Amino acid sequence: MHGTKRNNLNEEKPHYSETSYHYADNTFNLATYDIQNNRLEEKTMVRTHDARTSLGSNGVNPLNVPLAQNTPTLVGILGLNISNPGPLIRTQFNGTYRISVANLSSQPSSILIEIFRGSTHTSTPIYVVSQPIFPAEASILASFEGSDYNVSPPPSGQLIYSCYLTFVPVSPMEQATRVGPECFNAVTYSDD
Repeated sequence: MHGTKRNNLNEEKPHYSETSYHYADNTFNLATYDIQNNRLEEKTMVRTHDARTSLGSNGVNPLNVPLAQNTPTLVGILGLNISNPGPLIRTQFNGTYRISVANLSSQPSSILIEIFRGSTHTSTPIYVVSQPIFPAEASILASFEGSDYNVSPPPSGQLIYSCYLTFVPVSPMEQATRVGPECFNAVTYSDD
């Protein structure tokens, strides 16, 4: 038997595991190979259910849509399809909105960004941030990033998120205009 090596059955095999991550069928898996027990164990970590974008403008051509004072304005809405979710649903979202401003007073005004789980301004609020607009600025790029954690499975199979902007001026003479780009993105995951 030249060229072959016989293992002594009493010889102890080294014990180690190798961990790798791979993506297939919208699932992130953790694979561990155990040499001593000669087996591959694979555990699902996270399953991606859906990813959506609500694009109001790519910014190439200005929107030039007035943003009313102190009035929540729907600027993005999306529905994420959830099919047979695992035990822990969570959503990550982000967005960007360019707003031009005019006639600002000497005090900073602000843009209020609100994300709701649902399609209306009276739905469940999950994220609120205010971005100041200083008098020297002609426009702002309001960007945000957040998450919704431990979400109940939607009975309809669709998880809806909406994004509202509110221009909060210091003076009634101030004006705000949506110029773009405008986008609202979300991805939803669950354990498997």
